[in-house]
Formats: sequence, C-alpha cells, structure tokens
Amino acid sequence: SEALVAYGNLMLPIVDAALSGDEISEENTVRLVRACQQLKGDEVIALLSGHVDHASHVVRDQIFSVLSACDYFAQGPGLTAVNDALLREVGQGQQILMAQAEVEQGDATAPLHRALNEDLAQVQRRVFWLLSFMYDARPILRAESRLVQGNGAEQALAFEMLDVTLSSAHKGLSFPLIDPKLDRSKRLELLKQQNAAPALTSDAHLEELIRHSDQAWVRACAIYAVGLRGANGMMPLIESSLTDPDPVVRETAAWSLYTLAPDRYDQHAAALLADPDVRVARLAAELVEASSSSSQ
Repeated sequence: SEALVAYGNLMLPIVDAALSGDEISEENTVRLVRACQQLKGDEVIALLSGHVDHASHVVRDQIFSVLSACDYFAQGPGLTAVNDALLREVGQGQQILMAQAEVEQGDATAPLHRALNEDLAQVQRRVFWLLSFMYDARPILRAESRLVQGNGAEQALAFEMLDVTLSSAHKGLSFPLIDPKLDRSKRLELLKQQNAAPALTSDAHLEELIRHSDQAWVRACAIYAVGLRGANGMMPLIESSLTDPDPVVRETAAWSLYTLAPDRYDQHAAALLADPDVRVARLAAELVEASSSSSQ
C-alpha cells in the first residue's frame, strides 16, 4: 500500500487486479483499497465504483468507506450498480433476520446470535453508505449517526429527514432495516412484502450460514452450535469445513466433528495435524491425545 501511494495512479491496475481476482489475499486487498483514500480523484472513483458488488463484505466495507471519503455520487451505469448493491444488502439483511428468528436462543447458539447482530449492524452501515452515493451524502450519514447513537428526539428528526429525502422505492427497501422503532417481526413482515423468501427450519438456517455466509466468525459460530446441539446430520458439512480458508472456522470444525463423532474425526486427524495454522494443528494434537486416552 505504501508503494501505491508513492507511485500514485500508476499502481491502480494492481488494485484492480486484486479486486478482480483471488490471487491476492483479502487482507492485502483491503490494504490496497484503503491506500486509495490518499489518492482520491476520478480514476480511483471509476475503479472502486466498478466493484461495489465485491463478494467479500470486508472488502466491500473498505470500498464503500473510500468512495464515501471521495464524495462519490453515482450516475448512469454507476447508479444502476449502486441500486443493485442496495438490493443485495437488503436481501442479506433479510436472511440474517430470518436466521435470528428461527434459530433458537440458548447456550449453544448464543455466540451465533451475537455474531448475527454484528453482521446485521454492518449490513445497515453499508445500506447507509449506498444511500449516500445516491443523495446528498452529509445529511444521509448524519442521519445514520443520530439513528445509531442519538436519543429519541434525535432519532425521530433523523428519520423524518430520511422520509422526505428518499424516494418511495428506497424507503421501501431501506426502512425495514434502519427504522429503530421496528422490532424483528415487523422488519421481517415488511421485507417479505418485497421479497417472499422461503421459510427455513433452524437446522436449515445453520446449514445456509455455514455454506454461504461471507463472515468467517458467523460460519464458525454456526459450526459451534451444530457441535453442541448434536446435529449429526450435518457431519458431512462439518467435514467439508475442515478445509475452510479461515483457520478459526477450520479449528471450530475440528472441535465440532470430534464432539459429534470421534471416529469420523480420526479420519481427518493427520491432515489437521499438518495444518499451516498453529492453533488448528495444536487443537488437532490435543484431540488426538484425548481420543487415545478415551480408547484405553
């Protein structure tokens, strides 16, 4: 990222390559995008605005933050892309709310519910960023701050400003997620009027989160819940998570599989002992030792 700043816009093709492919790690991609904030300018905006649909929420957060610092205002094809991104974020928020509603509360799922709360807060943050790219940004972002941190009167004033500023379509999309007066059931009721997403069981939501969440911590918490709940039917999914790109997910999957079926865990022990992450390998050694002790 220091080279990016030193060489200016000549380094933007490297940023584009990082955003377009998967050869550069998520962490380094975020650093490259962050460095763009020091460059700013039309070329930076043109590059980053073409990636508002990036698959990684961590990278999207950084893209949106830099575009906001660059005072990005979407027009033409950029406006279409921002609207499409808003639809996707609202859809993700709906999936999170549905999972929160269907996955039971308890010791096994408490970490997952906390992770989903954090995930939802980030979705709400991205919704405000996207709205700020289509309207006068300062009032939109000021309203966000007041809705999150303000007292009742400040929240009411902020929401009134949004009500008179946003189009009917954007109010219909965003208000179910950002209106502080709504409880979860009301949010879902309003969202289902726009998108009648199919209802899922608790186990099906856990499976969806493990398979598709782009939040590693959410995936890990869902795997942890599977292990504690004794959901043996998900063992193949847990086994596939042993090769997740994130070491915390792999570590949690190893523990969960051992908890569900020590014999199945033993089939993967050698690979886990050789895991490049020291925490995963250490846990694997501890579980092998525990398995040996229990069989004696």
